[in-house]
Amino acid sequence: MSLATMQTTDAVYWAPSAPDGFGDWTYATPVQIKCRIQVRTQRPPMGTDDSFTTDTIVYADRELSKYGWLWRGLVADIPNADPQQIPAALRIKDSAYSSTPDNRFTVYKAII
Repeated sequence: MSLATMQTTDAVYWAPSAPDGFGDWTYATPVQIKCRIQVRTQRPPMGTDDSFTTDTIVYADRELSKYGWLWRGLVADIPNADPQQIPAALRIKDSAYSSTPDNRFTVYKAII
């Protein structure tokens, strides 16, 4: 199974384009992407009172930048041009990418 066949979710991505002068970002025009969204839950160490932690990992068809926004859906259905005003939009906390040893494909991953 190829990575492309696992990326079946339609999502809209806003890349951060420039600081807005007030401690946040302005965002580029939203683009349609294909991705796979996976929720990962981690147990706390035994004997601690810590709670479970949950991360959402997105495997995308392109690089996703830290501080960008992601919303599950289609560009045509965006309820608001500002991703910060969409309740279901999620901010990307971190991103990374890696290539296979023979460079046949690259895996783009973001944590939201």
